[in-house]
Amino acid sequence: MNSIRIILSAGAATAVAAGLLTAPAHAEDPVAQTEVCRGYPNAILVTAGQAWRSGPDGKPVAVPEQMAMSVSRSATLFPPPPRSNLDVTVDWRNTRTGASGTMHQVAALGSGGGSAYFPFVATGSGTISIKVRSTANIGFPLPGACEGTRLVR
Repeated sequence: MNSIRIILSAGAATAVAAGLLTAPAHAEDPVAQTEVCRGYPNAILVTAGQAWRSGPDGKPVAVPEQMAMSVSRSATLFPPPPRSNLDVTVDWRNTRTGASGTMHQVAALGSGGGSAYFPFVATGSGTISIKVRSTANIGFPLPGACEGTRLVR
């Protein structure tokens, strides 16, 4: 009889723990950036999400009609030569309003990779078409490009 109680108690505890572990903490993470596209052959990853700022309580608060975006090149097996860089150009267009813009940044590139970050891009709300061109200058130019979309609220 004791073994049946132990099994039932263990089963109930497992069910409670499983419910706690799988329950969503928030409906939506306001600062999450998700993949827009990947560019080859220079191994870039483009991510974007809603722009955010710290609220009065220190928690992230979404910035309406603005996007945050990152273009990163992954780490390399061998360190690139000194003064290597990642030259990034981003063209965006709001498909709802027609608003558009171009951003450019040159980021240092080391053995740990490199990234260009655009924290507050005033796109307006709607679906944003994103086209990225980048060149990893590692003693010779290694160009790449990709494109995708992101919804901005």
